[in-house]
Amino acid sequence: LFERERLMMHPGVPNLAGFAFNSGRLLTSLWKQSMALVFSGGREPTEGQSMAFWYVQENISYSYKESTVIKAPSWREGLDQLGMTFHGMKPRFDGFGVIFLTKGASGKPTVK
Repeated sequence: LFERERLMMHPGVPNLAGFAFNSGRLLTSLWKQSMALVFSGGREPTEGQSMAFWYVQENISYSYKESTVIKAPSWREGLDQLGMTFHGMKPRFDGFGVIFLTKGASGKPTVK
């Protein structure tokens, strides 16, 4: 949910993916990104959830075919069809990513 000064995300929905990206190209190499993350809720997170921030050279607004994802039996299957199998991104990319993972019963991060 986009609001005036924030993007609000609601976890806990299985196989849900959301994207927020700039529709124009970044025309400078001098930039910074700042995020304030606020997590709330008293229950344990669902194992296997993740959230990621990506900075990549690829034009994601071109390669992300929303209709493919919507028509698939699930968001996960739609992203798989697009090759976006690594926390909402393609496993091979030119750029960097920061991935936040939930921990499993073992106390270690889980990746599915």
